[in-house]
Amino acid sequence: MVSYVRIFKLIAMILIANIIWAQNSVETLMHNLESSGRWGDYYVLDSKRNFNLVTRDLTVDSLYFIGDKSIHDVALSNLFGNVKGSPSKNIAISRFLDIVYANKFISNSSSINFAKYNKHRVAAVVNVKNDFKSHIGGNIGSNRDESGDWKINGQLDLRLENLLKNASRVQLKWQQPSQSFRYLHFEIGLPVFLNMPFGMQVNTVSEFFDKNYVKRILKGYMTKAGAYGKWRIGSKIERVKDLSSSEKSITKALSLGIDGDRRNDRWIPFSGRHWDFEFDLGSYRDDSGESFEINSNATMGFYKNIFSGSVYVKTHGAINRIQKRRLTQSKKILFGGTNNFRGYIENQFASDWFIINTLENIYYNRNSAQLFIFIDHLIADDIKLNPTTGFGIRVFNGSIFYNIILAFPESNIMNGKLHLKFSTSL
Repeated sequence: MVSYVRIFKLIAMILIANIIWAQNSVETLMHNLESSGRWGDYYVLDSKRNFNLVTRDLTVDSLYFIGDKSIHDVALSNLFGNVKGSPSKNIAISRFLDIVYANKFISNSSSINFAKYNKHRVAAVVNVKNDFKSHIGGNIGSNRDESGDWKINGQLDLRLENLLKNASRVQLKWQQPSQSFRYLHFEIGLPVFLNMPFGMQVNTVSEFFDKNYVKRILKGYMTKAGAYGKWRIGSKIERVKDLSSSEKSITKALSLGIDGDRRNDRWIPFSGRHWDFEFDLGSYRDDSGESFEINSNATMGFYKNIFSGSVYVKTHGAINRIQKRRLTQSKKILFGGTNNFRGYIENQFASDWFIINTLENIYYNRNSAQLFIFIDHLIADDIKLNPTTGFGIRVFNGSIFYNIILAFPESNIMNGKLHLKFSTSL
């Protein structure tokens, strides 16, 4: 009798072990299916009780949009068109995130889900949340001139987004930091261009320096969201006329670029990172003949949270080179002012190359107000200046943004400069 009991217990233990093993095997197989993200794959149990994988290629064949309806569905279908054809959930999500990170007007809170229907079809359900930033604003600066009098200079900035509900943007910037210099920048961006698998961007720049030169630049790009941000490829034509010698020059170049912005807020960010790189390579021709020209500029920045505040680190640099030539005043790179080397008027300096390193300590890191102190350090080809220090406040109340900075060039309190940057959302 005892032997039968022992045999029964042994059989029961074997059955329980088999059940546990089978359950674990099924869970492992289901986990593998989930990890692969392939919608058409499944397992079948053969006569020997082995699980065999059956693969069937199913791709995303349709898009359905919910959430914010400020962009037409046709434009959204073209914008997120790269998601279609994705053979797995993982690839579809990766492509979706590339599009979100490459377009600032799409909020990071946007999401994507998937629905399988009619047995062999897969739809992507995209919950689009937009963050458009149409505004008008500018900069006002004030500092003492050589005679000790206070002078005012400024800039106007107009940006309109999603005018035709196609996610387009138009931007106009005007600067007149002095009576002798004027700068005008105009840009049109179309992340969706007709039914093409790419977008378009066109920039024009005009510079006028009294009794010195007139410069006009035209750039045209094709744009495409991809890994690391929005890629740009196009061409550049730059024409310069020297007003003192009447000499003319022209540059024709290939232009490449990429930019990405993964900061948490468009008005007052305090976490994340951003970058923008651009390279122009081409021919330069003037009265002396033809030569090779290369110029580039780069910006990288990131935030690091520390206790109740955060630290912002940014590097901005640019370089211009013409083979076997010295750069004329019109070919030098302008910098200085509110957006890079604070404590000086807009575009006060010109150099063949420069690097500006910025460190900000933000004490109140919220998306409505920030208090901060900063230091800007310059490394330039032929300009030697001590770092600029200062402090400021940024405030955004939902409709009005302003940034007030008091900067001290070369850490000299007596030569302090006030920067006031303001914008009103439209």
